[in-house]
Amino acid sequence: MTSDGQGQDRVKAPYRWHHSLLLAIVTASLVLTMPGIAGSGARASPPPQPVEGPGGSAYAFDAVETSRSGNLPTGAWVFAPEGTSDVERGQMPVVLLLHGFGATDPQTYRGWISHLVRRGHIVIYPDYQPEGFLVFDQSTFVANMLAGLEQGLDKAGLEPETIHVVGHSLGAVMGAAYLRAGPLDDLPPVASLTLIAPGGCSTCGTTSGFGVPLPDDLAAPEELLVNIVV
Repeated sequence: MTSDGQGQDRVKAPYRWHHSLLLAIVTASLVLTMPGIAGSGARASPPPQPVEGPGGSAYAFDAVETSRSGNLPTGAWVFAPEGTSDVERGQMPVVLLLHGFGATDPQTYRGWISHLVRRGHIVIYPDYQPEGFLVFDQSTFVANMLAGLEQGLDKAGLEPETIHVVGHSLGAVMGAAYLRAGPLDDLPPVASLTLIAPGGCSTCGTTSGFGVPLPDDLAAPEELLVNIVV
């Protein structure tokens, strides 16, 4: 624990988490920190952030350290609590955060990322696609995601036993695809799966022809924590 020179300790609280609470932490941070999910129309004032609890402001860390590995579309951003050692980071839960279509710039999800990291998580944010919205071929997205995750883990020097997958929009479909694709590529299995407003499955319903395919027989393990926000 160090001081910032003004009498404030940089590490304010322990960052040990029980996995039974992690899904609640991830869900609260996503729902409470990303504006505009509810759509357009009259803007309501959000409730104030509580001090304690999964969405609380009693952060263990003050700042986020950002690093980059690889190039579009197979690279990734890595976010970790600033000033922590490799040993400390090796004990932190890893979150694979999968963005919506076109959102290769992590600034869109900065509120989510900051909250998760400051509460003691490592966040890996793969590109998985070229920059922009004029991307008409999505056939390589899953392979790109896996390559980005692998680069991110290597960059951070991490070998987690499991990871927590959070996806938004097309990223939610990508998260579901990871259930099978990740372990087949010798990447960590999923400890929890949180899908926010899923959309963009090329083999599902009216979105056929756009997005990424999901196997017809895809199923989550019975013991897996799955949360879907629509």
